[in-house]
Amino acid sequence: MQMSTKIFIFAIGWLTSLVLLFAGGWYFHDLMLISTNITIPTKLRISEIPPPQSPPPQNNITTDYIPFEWPLTGASKVYFEDTITAFVMSDPPYVVVSTYSRQQGETNFIHNARTSFFDGIAWHRNTDTKTSSDTRFIPNSVISQLNIFQAKDRVLRQKINTNITIDNQPISITSGELENETTIRAEPTYTRLLSDGTGTLRINNKTYPARILYAKWYSMDNSKLVFYDKEFGVVTRVIDFWGEDGSVIHIDTTDVDKATEIYAPHKIGVIKDSLGRLKKDFNLLIKTSSEMPPSTWHVQLNHPEMSNLQFSVTNILKRAEGPAYNWYRGLGKGFITDINGKTINGWGTFEYIQEQK
Repeated sequence: MQMSTKIFIFAIGWLTSLVLLFAGGWYFHDLMLISTNITIPTKLRISEIPPPQSPPPQNNITTDYIPFEWPLTGASKVYFEDTITAFVMSDPPYVVVSTYSRQQGETNFIHNARTSFFDGIAWHRNTDTKTSSDTRFIPNSVISQLNIFQAKDRVLRQKINTNITIDNQPISITSGELENETTIRAEPTYTRLLSDGTGTLRINNKTYPARILYAKWYSMDNSKLVFYDKEFGVVTRVIDFWGEDGSVIHIDTTDVDKATEIYAPHKIGVIKDSLGRLKKDFNLLIKTSSEMPPSTWHVQLNHPEMSNLQFSVTNILKRAEGPAYNWYRGLGKGFITDINGKTINGWGTFEYIQEQK
């Protein structure tokens, strides 16, 4: 009985294998027939090539653009500037804006350190100037240390740490990775890059998480730069605004009554949303109140989501006052409104420069 069962199972298995082998062979034969009917064209007929698409509309080169100019000589008088802003999103916030510049003169380099600090109650500002035979950092009474590191592959990524003293208060800023993701100007005589990131701000041995904004400025010929020492009829408005959702907006507009070849009216808005998506706006609209400096700012942005910025000044520092210009820096709070009416609250800093008329 057991032997008969084994023979039966073997027979069934043998028949099943035979059926599968026959079906597989038939399928393979049919596939070969189909394959032999496929034709591959060796040439594409001219009539089958799609016509070229019309080029996208271009700006008027004659009226909207000017020839790009390279310096006629080598780097005779250069200019370098590094500005790092650390913003602690508390209420009230802590803010540090620290700038270190090197400007080549006739015989040496002028090193200028200038730092503004908002301690939650009031602004403090210290400056110092030294000279040197080159552009390497020189410790001074305001900035005792400035270290800028770059990735080993030398592609965009950098980190910064700096030690500062303002009114005898020790302050340090340490950034995370910065990617130089935004180009503001791209000329040999004026190159400016902007990075948004995170880091820490340490004040009197207490460390706070901070939003970081790093701006670098290079020039191969500083005679082509404008240092607000001439009368152009200038009004400059700058806002750096950080949203509570992680977004950041940089606004920079300048009106010039007496435009020159090297200094013309301009405006740019850089909008980086909470997902890190970046958009630039060269046609933004900005309105400010009539005070000196303005207490309220309204910016209309050409952005698919973040379309309006309302900004109200809360604290003011008169950064500089000269025979020709008033220069203010300050702090404010506000909100971004998207196209659906949703608001994103945040804080920011502003600069306002106006020529005295």
